[in-house]
Amino acid sequence: MNLRNAAFAVILPVTLLTAACASGPSNRIVPLAARDKIAATDVLLPIYQNEITVAIPISSAGASGAASFGLVGALVGSLVDAGIDSANAAAAEASVKPLRDATVDFDFDAEVQAELQSSLTQVAWLKHSNVRVVKEVSADYLEKTLKESTASTMLVALMSYNLNFNADELTIFMAPRVLPKTPELQAMLPEKYDPKAVQMTASNELYRNAFSFVTAIPNATTNRDANIALWAANGGAPLRDAMKQGATKLSQMAVADLLAEPPAKPFDPKAAKLKEFQNDLIFGYVLSKDENGTHVLQATGAQVYVTDVARAALVNPTSAKKK
Repeated sequence: MNLRNAAFAVILPVTLLTAACASGPSNRIVPLAARDKIAATDVLLPIYQNEITVAIPISSAGASGAASFGLVGALVGSLVDAGIDSANAAAAEASVKPLRDATVDFDFDAEVQAELQSSLTQVAWLKHSNVRVVKEVSADYLEKTLKESTASTMLVALMSYNLNFNADELTIFMAPRVLPKTPELQAMLPEKYDPKAVQMTASNELYRNAFSFVTAIPNATTNRDANIALWAANGGAPLRDAMKQGATKLSQMAVADLLAEPPAKPFDPKAAKLKEFQNDLIFGYVLSKDENGTHVLQATGAQVYVTDVARAALVNPTSAKKK
């Protein structure tokens, strides 16, 4: 959405920072030879939050150093950083309460779990088990879970979701990655596998990518409380519908990427004559368009789906009243 007060931002929990900061493209495709050697895959869906949150802009690096990535957001109540203005955090927390109350019975975990469970059946070589949602996302927990898995591979798809500081925009983020468990598959990693090292790391990924779904509330204004009221209308129906749409779209994007074959050479969007895309801080190339929005490929290989409503200009409530 144009004229935003807050930048497009997605929160990466600490357990994802190693992958996010890895050199080179953020994406990696499973080698064709590896797919034939997968007998079973455990699927873990870590979703560390239980309710909608508001991203708080950080203007300078604080204790966590998160701001070194640029203007990012901090999830209210889930990240403490010296760069966060406590008054802003408190105000955002108070503003979002009516929306939480309106959607208290909405189970996003179940929605995305069902979508991913169904969509992954298209990836026959994955041979996946039931998708398991977990609320614990610490590095130690994920490391322990990976080491205890008896499957050939583990697919970990960490997710988060939040409204931006102005509450006009919703972002849902998914970062799937496939980690090998058998010596045969570990030998196919681009980096040399070290059995004594931490396994939940970017160097131990047969596959990885990052997907975002970005949408907005129709007729959004520059006033956060007014936007919260729009999301919360009719028992929170607008937010429920947007999150369901996001769960479906992200599952489809992840599955299509898992099914893709490794390219013979680095992908050149200009050679492919893809149209450039820019909307606020989202830059990339148009992969496809449908009746609801645009599927964008970013330079890192990450992908973003931006709805058309997210590209509309904000309404200034003061000027609207004058009309």
